[in-house]
Amino acid sequence: MTQPLILILYYSRGGRTAALARQAARGVESSGGVARLRTVPPVAPTTTTATPPVPEDGAPYVEIADLIAEALTNRTDETALNRVREKVRELTRRFPLPS
Repeated sequence: MTQPLILILYYSRGGRTAALARQAARGVESSGGVARLRTVPPVAPTTTTATPPVPEDGAPYVEIADLIAEALTNRTDETALNRVREKVRELTRRFPLPS
């Protein structure tokens, strides 16, 4: 029978979680397993956003759902689909993806 391989993944800013992870690894190894102790890169204490999460004039999420419903309801009506396409273009102009 092969030894179980256990990944112990942790994030520790002050060292206490790292110490706990090392203890867990020792427990895995003392019971016949193989522990792989890994940490994640440090995370900044504050984050910033490129664009506000909710636009000042209202969230676009409801508009997107409405556009999908309109396109599905009128999938054979080319005039209605053109209206949806234009609304999508306007929405992407107002809320471009961050680069």
